[in-house]
Amino acid sequence: MDDALTFDQPAFDGPTLDRPAVDRPTVDRPTVRIRRERPGDPADVAAVRAVTVAAFPTDAEARLLDALRAAGDCDPARSLLAEADGSVVGHALLTAMILERPDGTRDADRIVALGPVSVTPEWQKRGIGGELVRAALAQAEREGAAAVVLLGHPTYYPRFGFRPAREQGLLPPASWPDAAWMACRLPAWTPLDAGVVHYARAFMEME
Repeated sequence: MDDALTFDQPAFDGPTLDRPAVDRPTVDRPTVRIRRERPGDPADVAAVRAVTVAAFPTDAEARLLDALRAAGDCDPARSLLAEADGSVVGHALLTAMILERPDGTRDADRIVALGPVSVTPEWQKRGIGGELVRAALAQAEREGAAAVVLLGHPTYYPRFGFRPAREQGLLPPASWPDAAWMACRLPAWTPLDAGVVHYARAFMEME
């Protein structure tokens, strides 16, 4: 992609979307390129699925991606791949949400969700997960989104600007723990962007 980024500085990394990270500096300085998924490229689709299967203890997140793709809710332009040594070693997905305001009006794309975020085990703790999160936030900001939300570990994501979402006026679509339900406001945020965030059906049906 034209705005692909290359990172060669060490950073802190979290292993998966919903497990805690251990702050640990790395002695390795991998060169990582973040790019968008190529539309209609079966190799990219397969690589993303393989990374997701490897990163999580079950295949639930991989099946979530399958369901999002089948429903047309996985936009390749918002599917970010991390490449190192010529291979895809990480992935992060942004998904459009529906914001339901207190007055009953609805809006799409003002709020986007981040997740799953995946890094293969052999590349964890080397800053790749963090770079994927930063790249996703930067893309959401470029697109004019008001905020990025996620359900994740409360000690990992605050370093990227995430805070409890409910305190910022964004309510979850279900009874999710306040500590894990987080949001990062972006420059486009306005008071009109508060309300209930409705996820794509595949997320709500995830086992």
